[in-house]
Amino acid sequence: SADSGNGDGSSTTSANGGNGDGSSTTSADSGNGDGSSTTSANGGSGDGSSTTTADGSNSVSRYYAEGTVSDGFYFNHDKTPYSADHASGITALYCLDDKGDKVQVTISADKFTFADSVTNADNPQDSYRKEQEDFIYPTNVYYDGVQVFAEDGSPMQFRAYIGVKGDANLDNTVDATDASNILSYYANISTGGTSDTTMITNEGDERVSEDPRLEELAAMLADIDKDLLDKGNWAVPKELRTIDATDASSVLAYYAIASTTAAEDFDAAKAWSEVSGK
Repeated sequence: SADSGNGDGSSTTSANGGNGDGSSTTSADSGNGDGSSTTSANGGSGDGSSTTTADGSNSVSRYYAEGTVSDGFYFNHDKTPYSADHASGITALYCLDDKGDKVQVTISADKFTFADSVTNADNPQDSYRKEQEDFIYPTNVYYDGVQVFAEDGSPMQFRAYIGVKGDANLDNTVDATDASNILSYYANISTGGTSDTTMITNEGDERVSEDPRLEELAAMLADIDKDLLDKGNWAVPKELRTIDATDASSVLAYYAIASTTAAEDFDAAKAWSEVSGK
């Protein structure tokens, strides 16, 4: 489930001990002429049942998990699939066998994938919607292409926070105001301020008061020297980031490019590449 106030952005789930009738369906000879049977995974029973073929193989229609999934922060021009590390906190994974009994599955981390709950997109760029003013994108968890659920039957999800790189004040645009916010933050930190009390976003922003994770998003967006190639950038906390005058200068350089390029010709990823030289 989504973050319910653990304080670290994680959400906690446990394995489902049952799912409705816990049933499974076993097929006999389907009339292929060779004694074989043909079947497919249960595609819509809604009860978490599994389908087993005559040769004893198992097709899983859903999984249940114990552990946590982690929220994360992304640039809206990032086409890279969500990091598999969002699921690193999952400690146990279960499916149902042909008798309806819960069976633990050996976890292979590279089989975890994720999809935005609205668009079904597996990456930040295709998930992003400018009208999403809270910047939160609930994202479903899948294992080996099959959705993972919580004990109460709800989809296991994390929150992907997605914004525009350089947008320090979270208004979905990048301009001189963002550079000013960054410089103000840097000045306060340089004179004894701390990252937990000094804001990058605007003081009094009610959105941030309601969801402090938005300040973490702003810090990621303002940390300009980090880019799509920096592994794990989605999970770096604000207090471990270096945000300074160089970042503010980069924002101004990006703003200059954006202001002098026709909208139909503008590409954010290319502009940031030009600014950073990467």
